[in-house]
Amino acid sequence: LVSAILTTFELDEISTADEGDAIRRYIINQGMINGEDVVQRGVMFWVYPTGGKGPYEELEEDGSILMHGLLVTIERGALFEGMVKAIMSDLPEGGIGHIHF
Repeated sequence: LVSAILTTFELDEISTADEGDAIRRYIINQGMINGEDVVQRGVMFWVYPTGGKGPYEELEEDGSILMHGLLVTIERGALFEGMVKAIMSDLPEGGIGHIHF
């Protein structure tokens, strides 16, 4: 399912730069976090390791394609607290994954 979403949707791609600060800012801005730290609008985006090239990376040596990163889905009403830490810890070393809040 994650592979299908990656090939059919245009997702914003956020890196893990600055210890996840870009992720934090994105969730706050796109999810319209209220004063009680609750997400007001559903959010879906792709997180990839800093220095990577998004979800797909073509290797120059042999032309093969690597897929890496984490699909993040957040539903309206989710609590923002702890999200960035969970995303950073669930980011796979190799391959792709999904985390939902």
